[in-house]
Amino acid sequence: MSRANRGTRQILLFGEDPNDMETVKELVRGLRPDLNVKFTSLRTPITLVRGVRPETAKSVDRRLLAAIRAANVSAPVHATLLHEDADAVEPAHEALIERKEAQLDAAPGVVLAVVPAWEMESWWFQFPESVAKYRPTWGRLDKYAGRHVGKIVNAKEELKRALRSGARQGRAVEYSESDCPGIARVVVSLREYDSPKARSDSWSTFVRKIMAL
Repeated sequence: MSRANRGTRQILLFGEDPNDMETVKELVRGLRPDLNVKFTSLRTPITLVRGVRPETAKSVDRRLLAAIRAANVSAPVHATLLHEDADAVEPAHEALIERKEAQLDAAPGVVLAVVPAWEMESWWFQFPESVAKYRPTWGRLDKYAGRHVGKIVNAKEELKRALRSGARQGRAVEYSESDCPGIARVVVSLREYDSPKARSDSWSTFVRKIMAL
């Protein structure tokens, strides 16, 4: 192993969906362009899913810890980001974040749980200009300005309805999860994250933790 390889810090991304992991990566890059790190995405079962038996959760945590330690051998792990949707409104994300980070406190580097409430889609209601620029044929999200969007139940379906409503007939493409990384890139390019138009406490928590890395 070369000294050069050992000197390259990395951020590990764990999650169930590659679109979500790519979205988190884009947002972290935008919020912290000063971080000189490489990103490594690894898909694994996450223990925040409802109904997981305690013994299964412990087994998954052991595998996660082993994977983080193995990655740390090849290059220092600066941080590990664990994505999981809360599937509940705020403040449900707070307990899930605390639980996940505590379970992996023995891991090298910083462990951060990325837990949007209800789903990652709830964050996009904050950024109407970015969403409009990403897909101009969609309906606009201006009516959500000033709202506490972290309280929206089934955020993904709500977002789909909002984008479908007022869309240019015959030209609008239906929103899908694969749009998330592209929306994130526009949010970053416009720096709309500096002035979100709505309230999301899970987003604020995410930003605060990333800025502290």
